[in-house]
Amino acid sequence: MKNLLSILFIFCLSFGLKAQVTMTVAGSPVTNTGTGTATATITGKYETAAIQAVFTKTSGTLAGTATLQASLDGTNYATVATAATVAGAATYTVTDVASQSVIFIINKAPYKYYRVSWTGTGTMVGTISATILPK
Repeated sequence: MKNLLSILFIFCLSFGLKAQVTMTVAGSPVTNTGTGTATATITGKYETAAIQAVFTKTSGTLAGTATLQASLDGTNYATVATAATVAGAATYTVTDVASQSVIFIINKAPYKYYRVSWTGTGTMVGTISATILPK
């Protein structure tokens, strides 16, 4: 009987726990002044979400601006408000190195869809990928 109560208690307790889900998404390539994105979807409510974007050089001189964006419907995206991020920035300047990354941390994580959008400048080819960890 004691074991049965213990199992039942653990089972009930597990409904209150949230599993951490980490998702890595490959984005589209960025060529010259084109734009590429890496998009992820969060299901459930979380206190924060950390998104790490990685920019990798294929050729040329990497440059441009990466912007953290969010959406409620997965179609219409807007830049995440600076006040919603822990570090106070929703943009990152990509520079000419082989590989670099930035981590955006969003308070309250109110949106379902997040993406990092990278618009290149100059003559370049690069790729973007992103990993999201909601907590």
